[in-house]
Amino acid sequence: MLKATFQCFRGIGADAEQKMWRRGCLDWREFRRGGACFLPERKRELIEMQLAAAESALAAGMPDWFLTRLDSAAKLRVLHDFGERALFLDIETTGLGPYAEVTSVATWRDGVAKCFVRGFNLELLLAELATADLLVTFNGKRFDLPFLRREFGLDLMQPHLDLMYPLRSLGYRGGLKVCERRLGFRRAHSEGADGLEAVRLWYAWRSRQNADALRRLIAYNVEDTYCLAWLAARLASYAMPGYPLACCRPSPPPPDLPEILGCFNLE
Repeated sequence: MLKATFQCFRGIGADAEQKMWRRGCLDWREFRRGGACFLPERKRELIEMQLAAAESALAAGMPDWFLTRLDSAAKLRVLHDFGERALFLDIETTGLGPYAEVTSVATWRDGVAKCFVRGFNLELLLAELATADLLVTFNGKRFDLPFLRREFGLDLMQPHLDLMYPLRSLGYRGGLKVCERRLGFRRAHSEGADGLEAVRLWYAWRSRQNADALRRLIAYNVEDTYCLAWLAARLASYAMPGYPLACCRPSPPPPDLPEILGCFNLE
């Protein structure tokens, strides 16, 4: 998708990009072949000046170069080219106050789900984060990442795509559960659960050692990250409105939750 993207170049907006596509200039290679001869010479020169930087950023694995230059739903395009190295992430906490703690963190990357739980393996999350080229969250800018910075006392320098904002630009407002239902996602393991239920499940585990409650919390947390990956795949077609060729990634398979749960000796 990014090699077909012209919005990342200064002076090219969504309308100009679609005009280029309609006139047959479908990607950077076609542009270099002279496929944008219908544009004013100054505008062609402006694109040419920026194209080498875009190619270098793509080759070097720098999604932030594009995230800072694309608006709203167009940011989703980075997932087509960087999706295999993207880490979808969701956290659960004991609440929202200044003394609230992270209870579990689930990740999803390239079809593999993991969960990091306080008292078991939460510290191993740092190694997982260190290998991520791109973090993908829902409302992570205001919730997940500030909690993780406070929990571990570090700044997360990875490029970050917060799906809440592209969804809002497409008219999908509200929390993750509202958006996923509107887009047709149906939970297989945590239907009806929400953040308040996740808090209750954690305290059921901590106060009574209720292993079933912890399993349900992990299932809910993992399914949140799977939902993020599903939404990203579902929204791929919205990232390139007007583009004449199909370039969408297939939806990911469902997570193997029994395997994830088996990583924890809860008895």
